[in-house]
Amino acid sequence: MMGKYEAKYNLYDSLEAMLSPEILSKLLGCPVSNATCRPFENTNGFSGNQLFHIEAGGHKLVLKRMRPAFDWLAVGSNDHRCRAVRVWQYGLLDRIQPHMQHATLAACRDNDDYAILMQDVSDGLILFGQEITSQVVYPMLDALARMHAIFWEDEKLKAAELGLNDMQTIIPFGWPAQWNRYPHAREIVALMKQGWEVLFELLELDVSEALQLIMNDPRSLYDTLAKYPSTFVHSDFRLDNLAWMADTHELIVFDWQNAGIAPATIGMCWFVMSGGLFDRQDEYVEYYHRRLIQYLGDRLDPDLWQPMLELGGLVEVLRKGNWHAYFSVTGEDEAFKAHMRQSVDTYNDIVRKGLAWL
Repeated sequence: MMGKYEAKYNLYDSLEAMLSPEILSKLLGCPVSNATCRPFENTNGFSGNQLFHIEAGGHKLVLKRMRPAFDWLAVGSNDHRCRAVRVWQYGLLDRIQPHMQHATLAACRDNDDYAILMQDVSDGLILFGQEITSQVVYPMLDALARMHAIFWEDEKLKAAELGLNDMQTIIPFGWPAQWNRYPHAREIVALMKQGWEVLFELLELDVSEALQLIMNDPRSLYDTLAKYPSTFVHSDFRLDNLAWMADTHELIVFDWQNAGIAPATIGMCWFVMSGGLFDRQDEYVEYYHRRLIQYLGDRLDPDLWQPMLELGGLVEVLRKGNWHAYFSVTGEDEAFKAHMRQSVDTYNDIVRKGLAWL
């Protein structure tokens, strides 16, 4: 039976209240007489949310302001009440500690907008092109498997209070049928359109046609995925949204806006098929699989793993293939373009394997 979640944390009534010296002193455990705020010089996100540096009482913090009505990612995933705040407010993120940390100190609702106050974890961010070893990736995969095991087949995830994505919103929000929902993000829509055009040109004809058929009528895909165990997925678990604190070996995970309910492999494939990792996919998939078995035991039916894995690969091509295709032909950085093309070149095989289970 579907349960109900009770809020674990209260939201402040305004940004001004959350950043008051009194509240900051309480949150940080030290006297704060004032706080300074300055915007980030640049970000690499697509959502349009605003990030600010906050300095208070000798602490460096980050403030993320979110406007769901004007954020195309929020609109596309029906995120009307700020999912990134709610998974913290209702205690889901606490359940994955200490395997993952979230760095959230507080959150507020300011009219129809929201904001999250977080510890500054910039020292642990991993930049594109930075060498990343298995000694760092393995703990990330381990934490991901632990999270998926903790929430395995948890019916309470469907509680309306959480507002989590389902597969019908996780998968298609970048597809052409959704574009008329984003009149305030025309530049992003133009990039997505160009990406799909490039992808369909690069793929072999049977694969290109099969993907377009699914995008026009995805019911068979959704029906098939619904047969497999589901869990709590971040839905954007990739290096850009992780910080690895080398001194403490802590993993900080942020940007929970797309969090949802889906087969575990959808969350895992998004990670190992992302930039910086996909050239070692087989190794990382095998490691994750071993860890998932360790944490689930006989709750993981061994006969389900292969179809879950190959359907997960198909889903990720449907979710991100246009972006990898776009970046494989765009920009002046030839190494980056080659990196993206390396990913696209694997898609024919990945899609055919996934299609076999539909």
